[in-house]
Formats: sequence, structure tokens, C-alpha cells
Amino acid sequence: MTNDIEVLQNKNLSLSAKGLYFYLKHISPDGGLVDIKDLIESSASGFVVITKAIDELAEQGIIIRKI
Repeated sequence: MTNDIEVLQNKNLSLSAKGLYFYLKHISPDGGLVDIKDLIESSASGFVVITKAIDELAEQGIIIRKI
């Protein structure tokens, strides 16, 4: 399990990915599924920015992306 400090210090993550990580922890503290449509609707960021942040987090093994 990744801790918050590791995420903040991870230079392979953009600020968007780091922010999304903390937003996901806030809206789903138990680690449940979150729909990408809900993320897009709750943000000024569009599909491309959000999916890129999700991909970054998944590539680092921080989240699991289910399709």
C-alpha cells in the first residue's frame, strides 16, 4: 500500500495525478470503485487530463484501473 508521503514525493507523477490521488481518497476512503464520468463531471479538467492522471497513478501501482 502506498502512503501519502510517497505519492507527494513521487517525481514520476504530475501535480494533476497527485491531486487526483487525494481527491479519490477523499470521495472513496475505503478504496471503492469510482466512475470516470463522475470525476469528469466534478472537475474543470476534461477527459484527457483525468485519464492521463489515472494512467500515471496506475503505472506507478498506486491505483488499479478497471475497464
